[in-house]
Amino acid sequence: MKNHLSKGKFIVLEGGEGCGKSSQIEILKSSLPKDQFIFTREPGGTKVADQIRNIIVTGDKDKILPETELALIYAARNEHLHRVILPALEAGKHVISDRFCLSTFVYQGAARGLSHELIASFNNIFMQNFEPDLTLIFDLDTEIAKKRVGKRNNKDERFEQFDKNFHKRIRQGFLNYAKNDPKIKVVDASKTIKQLSAQIKQELDSILNFE
Repeated sequence: MKNHLSKGKFIVLEGGEGCGKSSQIEILKSSLPKDQFIFTREPGGTKVADQIRNIIVTGDKDKILPETELALIYAARNEHLHRVILPALEAGKHVISDRFCLSTFVYQGAARGLSHELIASFNNIFMQNFEPDLTLIFDLDTEIAKKRVGKRNNKDERFEQFDKNFHKRIRQGFLNYAKNDPKIKVVDASKTIKQLSAQIKQELDSILNFE
């Protein structure tokens, strides 16, 4: 698989638990042209991938070994990529995904302890140089994020059960990857919903040129 040369752009929203991605995705869904954009998420995006998601994100935090988790994620991602993302891009649609490969490098790598090399080997096999045109990292202090998480009713709670050091490693992991990739932009998720939405629109406009 080569880097996609389609008319559509692939945009990914990343960040730790409680960073505000879901609220901003709903704003984007209501404000962007529905005939030009497809919204999806990981793990998930297809019937099979959603079934795998249920295994990964629900239940006890220690129920799955990190290596098993990694294999499941890439099984779901392979389905997602070939059945949803690539067909949409080839049709000229823009795809906005809630999480993608960077989450794996951070959650299963920086936070769960798997080596970058191991994850990269999976990535090379399944992604074959495919990558987002733009990744936006929602950066938020972990204490603020913890308070936000405590206020929501979320059944996909498995990763929320890990301790504060786990979530600190997630935040720092995202920031570390952002330092070395010009396609990764960090947005301040502590801003108001309106301010954050404006910043996101500005970043999207830089590659989409929409009004």
